[in-house]
Amino acid sequence: MASPPSLAPTEVDSVAAVTAEAAAYLARLSKELEALETTQTALLHSHHATSAALADSPAYNAVAPTMDRLPEYIATAARLKALMTTQQAQVDRLLRRSEQARALKARNEARMRQRWGEERVRDKALAARVVSASTASTAAAEDITEAPHPSEASTPSIGITVAKVMVTRKKKARQAEIE
Repeated sequence: MASPPSLAPTEVDSVAAVTAEAAAYLARLSKELEALETTQTALLHSHHATSAALADSPAYNAVAPTMDRLPEYIATAARLKALMTTQQAQVDRLLRRSEQARALKARNEARMRQRWGEERVRDKALAARVVSASTASTAAAEDITEAPHPSEASTPSIGITVAKVMVTRKKKARQAEIE
């Protein structure tokens, strides 16, 4: 048999100190475990006594079925909350889309108003050319007003002097302009 290796006196003291510290720690843990065990036992006895007392109570018996369904209610509430969150996200997306549609509509209406204005100016210029050509040949002139575009009913119509010529069809007026 081989003899155990010999340890120096300082190493022996440090091993003894660690062993003593571990023993003290274990003793403290075992006392805490015993204290926890006694409190757990006391709580268990208290719970059983309360349950027995409540089981005989008519108010408890009236509430017990509802309390048994409490997990179902909690699950339903969580499901409804998730549904409301997704619906709120959909509402936000729809609001954003409606705002974009309103902005697009406003831009389109502005472009249409601008085009109508340009067409009105072009038609007036064409009418002025026709007037200047026909004024030389005719002596009498009448006041004839151009009918406004149906969507521009709120804008005032402008009277122009045209010699027996009224521009009503823009298509023909443009054809005349091209020729």
